[in-house]
Amino acid sequence: MRWKIFIPSVVIIALIFVFCQFFLSPIVKNIVISIGQMCFSAKVEIDDLKLNVPKMSIKIAHLRVASKNNPWKNLVEIGQISFRMRFLPILSKKIVIDEMSLSNLMWGTQRKTSGALPEKKVKKIEKVKSKEDKNSITSRFLSGIKEKTESGLKTLPLAKDIESTKKEIASLDIKKIVGETDIQTTKVIEQMQKDYNGKYENYENQIQQMNINQQIKEAGEIADKISSLKLQSMESAQKAQQELPGLNEKRVQLEETVNNLNVLQNSIRTDFAEQQKVINELEEVFKKDYEGVLSRIKLPELKKGSAAEVIFGRAWLNRVDNVMNYIHLARKYMPPTKKAAKKTEFPRSKGTDVVFHKKNVLPGLLIEKIYVSGTTGGEGKDNSRAVSVEGEVREISSDQKVRNLPATININGKKLDKSYLLKCRFDRTQEIPEDIISLEIKNLDVSEFDITGVGYLPKIEKGSLQFNFYFTLKDDYVDSKMNLNMTKIKFASQIASQKESSASNEIIEKIVQDLKNITLDARLYGKTDELKTEIDSNIDDVILNRLRAMYGEKISEVQKQIKSELEKMTGEKRQKFIDEYSSKKENITKLVSTQRSALESQRENVNKNIDDLKLRIDGFIEQEKKKKEEKIKEEVAPRIEKLLDKNKLPKLP
Repeated sequence: MRWKIFIPSVVIIALIFVFCQFFLSPIVKNIVISIGQMCFSAKVEIDDLKLNVPKMSIKIAHLRVASKNNPWKNLVEIGQISFRMRFLPILSKKIVIDEMSLSNLMWGTQRKTSGALPEKKVKKIEKVKSKEDKNSITSRFLSGIKEKTESGLKTLPLAKDIESTKKEIASLDIKKIVGETDIQTTKVIEQMQKDYNGKYENYENQIQQMNINQQIKEAGEIADKISSLKLQSMESAQKAQQELPGLNEKRVQLEETVNNLNVLQNSIRTDFAEQQKVINELEEVFKKDYEGVLSRIKLPELKKGSAAEVIFGRAWLNRVDNVMNYIHLARKYMPPTKKAAKKTEFPRSKGTDVVFHKKNVLPGLLIEKIYVSGTTGGEGKDNSRAVSVEGEVREISSDQKVRNLPATININGKKLDKSYLLKCRFDRTQEIPEDIISLEIKNLDVSEFDITGVGYLPKIEKGSLQFNFYFTLKDDYVDSKMNLNMTKIKFASQIASQKESSASNEIIEKIVQDLKNITLDARLYGKTDELKTEIDSNIDDVILNRLRAMYGEKISEVQKQIKSELEKMTGEKRQKFIDEYSSKKENITKLVSTQRSALESQRENVNKNIDDLKLRIDGFIEQEKKKKEEKIKEEVAPRIEKLLDKNKLPKLP
């Protein structure tokens, strides 16, 4: 009788063992893959999964989760996952894992096959998700991010400006536009010509009214007359003295005329400015005419646009989308829970069932600690520059309020000047859930960071990356910031993706080929129904400046044509006026200078002769006085001697 019970029992146990050993692991593997694909909407692949029922342990070898946004890359790749579950909690339908190990963790690695799921399967998954997540905050955020990604980021605005500039320049009829413009240069020349002709005639009249030639002639005659005067007697000397007042009056007249000529000469210098000054005045008028024509044709100008938003916007929003997907999964499988009641009552037809809740009851899922190790390298990356990372994940729980501890992630790595630091906090201990993610990267190779194939730009083959990312989601408000600095950049020879015409691609390629540094500041913030984005990068200024340089020659040609047409209209008149102006200025200046010099010469001659005449007259009169005195002395001397002798007085010495 006992054998009848024992043998079937052994057989059943053996069958269960065989089932667990050979069939349960594949079933669990398929379940894990199915759950993964449901979560990530992309292929999930596992090389091997081993379930050890007696030890309640699982080992997963080479898990790969593809990216739904880039199916040729893995979102995450894990070499091995191993953990043990506590046995007793399983009896209460709870999974409790004290420690889990994730080794050889990588992300953004290249795939050899596409990770995209069949379209039919994707639609089925999305349909299920939409029902499950219809009203969740993260689902609404994901929809908002998707809408922003698909709208407004389709074309490079500067590419349109380039084409517009080409067409506008080609269609310009410069000759017609200049002809229709009210050119002021010719009018100013005519007015200046009239003004200076009037001044010239006025100065000529003033010189004529001075009778300078007549005064020069009279001054010469006076000088000759003075020099011809002979002083032979007192009578002639007195006559010459009588001429002096009239001569002095003539001298004063000459002095006044010379002074008037000096004033006239200074006035001419003021009115007839230096030729260069007149030329400069005309150049200013010409410049205003040139600017007036430019304003009429409204020459197209390339302005700073939102190239950064187009070039980096999609990659930035995809990155936020990836993070939001992680948050979505975290909130789905670690949902915020309300504070547990002390008891729950279930009414019956007769009486009431009362369930009294125990304190410190384990949650449905609890992973206390996960040890993580991996690398920033992997397939498709420069592994010689990769940084090894390690860290811990703590308190993965379906109900954080049981232990009152938030879930945290701390992963870091350092190699020489390179460093990687990831910190996450998923807090469900309060009524309002809060999720925080921060990532800091220093001096990593750009190939280790998925922003190199952004479109419009050639692929960045080499470069050093500084990156700071901060994400927070509290209740229904998100704030995500990114600061990126790429240095020592080397581009590939072709544009990564063809989203613009080949002509625009070639232009952008030329612009950025020698670009060595790219900075980017991006932010996405707001509530689900009013998300806002801000993107700023030095790429806008670089593209603008280099486009201006490229099209500067064409715009310069238009400017030259405008100047050429203006020269045809005004150049001959301007030159003729300048020549006439120079000639008149030279003539009037020379005339005044010549007559002034001649008059001054005669004035000096007259002054000298008058002064000489005065000296001659004074000398002659003095000489005549002395002669009279001598004569009187000769006549009186004998008489005096006789008188002295007669009176016997001493003789005079």
